[in-house]
Amino acid sequence: YTTLFDLDILLRSLSEVTSTDFKLITIQTLWNIRIVVLAKHEHENRISHVCTSSVKTGIANTLGNKGAVGASFMFNGTSFGFVNSHLTSGSEKKLRRNQNYLNILRFLMLGDKKLAPFNITHRFTHLFWLGDLNYRLERPNSEAETIVQKIRQQQYSELLCHDQLTMERREGKVFLFFEEEDITFAPTYRFERSTREKYAYTKQKATSVKYNLPSWCDRVLWKC
Repeated sequence: YTTLFDLDILLRSLSEVTSTDFKLITIQTLWNIRIVVLAKHEHENRISHVCTSSVKTGIANTLGNKGAVGASFMFNGTSFGFVNSHLTSGSEKKLRRNQNYLNILRFLMLGDKKLAPFNITHRFTHLFWLGDLNYRLERPNSEAETIVQKIRQQQYSELLCHDQLTMERREGKVFLFFEEEDITFAPTYRFERSTREKYAYTKQKATSVKYNLPSWCDRVLWKC
């Protein structure tokens, strides 16, 4: 029921910005991770071989609070794959995020079954991977306010030199042969509630203060 309720909210939100009617092609959910594929009605008959899958990468790879959902289909004979993932959080857990990515590559069962021996990056003409990938800026906590000042001055390229995902991709550890649009917007993590101006980069714990430096956690990559 929750999924159908959320879908209704999505369709009503779309109706507020476009007069186009959409047909639900498929939906896949893993806890709070979800992917929805909608298509214009005139394209409905061009879509076939719809497939969905999910992979848990939470504690011991059994919890679904982290992981991925995916959907794939053929459109006029061209294969498309879509992955939405929420990877391990924490600035110090970069290697675990890399392992999350590799597990999703291996166990997400999408596309042509004849291509099952290959990971999903080799199964589609077009593959899109998005979500809260949780890669952080790799800088000392003492630089938190300096980072905020650079964001206000839109010095994004200087900060992106320290972006974990950018560095891991450059070393060929994750998202090999994927592309990403140039980032020309401020980090999306972590704003104070109900704002898009003020970053909440500290959190009081029982015995210490935890830092969550502003970072580009939410990403979209593709491979064609």
